[in-house]
Amino acid sequence: GAALPALATVLVSVRAEANAGPMTRALVTLLAVTGATAMAQPLKSQLETLSTKRVLFAHQSVGMNVLAGLETLAKEEGVTIAVKELKAETPLTPGLTHLFVGENEHPLGKLEHFAATLEKTPGVELAVLKLCYVDFAPDTDVTALFAAYQARHDALKTKFPSIEFVHVTAP
Repeated sequence: GAALPALATVLVSVRAEANAGPMTRALVTLLAVTGATAMAQPLKSQLETLSTKRVLFAHQSVGMNVLAGLETLAKEEGVTIAVKELKAETPLTPGLTHLFVGENEHPLGKLEHFAATLEKTPGVELAVLKLCYVDFAPDTDVTALFAAYQARHDALKTKFPSIEFVHVTAP
C-alpha cells in the first residue's frame, strides 16, 4: 500500500490521573499530524482520523492501560475505534490491532518479535512498539540497546517503506 499521505508523525502521550492508582486510568492522545495546523485540530477529529488507519500496536501489560485510555477518550468524543487483538497472519482492518510482544525484561526479544510479526502481517499503515519500564534494569547497557533498537528500526523502514513507525518512550 501507499504511504500515508503527508503523515509526518504520530505522538502518543500517556498520563495517569492523580489519585486513580498506578495507570488505572490512562489518558491517551494519539495525534495524526498531517501538517502545521493538525496539532490544533480537536481531539475528536484526530480520533476520527486514527479510526481510519490500520495500526499495529505491540506491547505488554501497561499497553492494556493505553488501550483502555484510548477507548475511554474515543467513547467520550463519540468516535468508534475498532480495537482488537491480532489473529495469526490476518490482514489488518482499520482501527487498532494489538499484540502482546515478547517478554518483559527482554527488550531485544521484543524487537525481534515485532519485526517477525510485521513480516507476516499484511496491511499495516502505522506500527508501534512500546517497551516497558521493566525492560530497563540498573545493569542495562542502554547504549547497546539503543543501537540495536535504531538498527532494527532502520532495517524495518527499509524493508517496509510504506509503514509509518511510531517511537514511544517507556512509561
